Amino acid sequence: MASGIRSILKNERYKGELTWNKTQWTKDPDTGVRKCHPRSKSEWERHHDEKLRIVPDELFAASERRFEEGTNSSSGLRRGGRSKYLLSGLLKCNECGANYILTGATSHQCSGKAGGDACNNRVGVRRDVIEDKILGSVVARLLEPERAKEMAREIERQVREHYENLAEKSTPAEVEKIDARIERLRDRLTAGDDDFEPDEIAAALEVAESKRQDILDAQPAARQSAKILVALPKLADVYRRQIKKGLSDNPREVAKARVILRDLLGPIRLCPESDGGLVARYENGSEALMSRAVGAAGFSGSGGRI
Repeated sequence: MASGIRSILKNERYKGELTWNKTQWTKDPDTGVRKCHPRSKSEWERHHDEKLRIVPDELFAASERRFEEGTNSSSGLRRGGRSKYLLSGLLKCNECGANYILTGATSHQCSGKAGGDACNNRVGVRRDVIEDKILGSVVARLLEPERAKEMAREIERQVREHYENLAEKSTPAEVEKIDARIERLRDRLTAGDDDFEPDEIAAALEVAESKRQDILDAQPAARQSAKILVALPKLADVYRRQIKKGLSDNPREVAKARVILRDLLGPIRLCPESDGGLVARYENGSEALMSRAVGAAGFSGSGGRI
């Protein structure tokens, strides 16, 4: 709601001003990530259309001054707009597709209902309850060491097939292409980069080096399976520790943990029932972990009652 009000107060169309060409999208050739960059004001295209005006200039200017006066007192803005709650942005209403948002310090509700009558879903849920169900009942059980070892054993066949196919399809040209990409990433990591954090470049470098190793070595499937049996429990442990850190008030740790949850569970859809309860539907996190290990995709639905 607060971000919607801010957009209204900052929208120059209400005084008849149209501006475009303010940003441009670029795709990084090494990481494959698309990012939006602001253009300089000299490149902006402006046009005035008096027919669009709904407020006089004096009122718009007064609104701007009032907005600026309140900016420094906003703790949310001091955090850079980052949410401090782990499940923020992951909970979706199954009825209308809108996010479940915090309507107070303790409860989530469909934003379509909380902001008006855009949705008929009246069922809310306490923050501590859903965090306990999702983080305690689902994630903790999924990432237990024994469960991770069990999943590792289940994918031995998939690993064998993966590397057999990889050995058949790989070409020297592909190796040369990856070598060039690795060299560029190393240079950017050493020199620094304005668009990407060092950990983002390091992650892309790790993926590229891993793919190169897979192609060149083409080790027997049995040996690769053994490596996965060790790697997957370690990955589960890293995930488990990061999610625990995400329960702190540190927005950076919360953001990292939220990425992991999105990877494991996808959007968590909350489905209201006639008895006033909610059912949470989410992706099968075990397959997300396995796909990390074998480089394969594929998720299947799962869920549980809150």
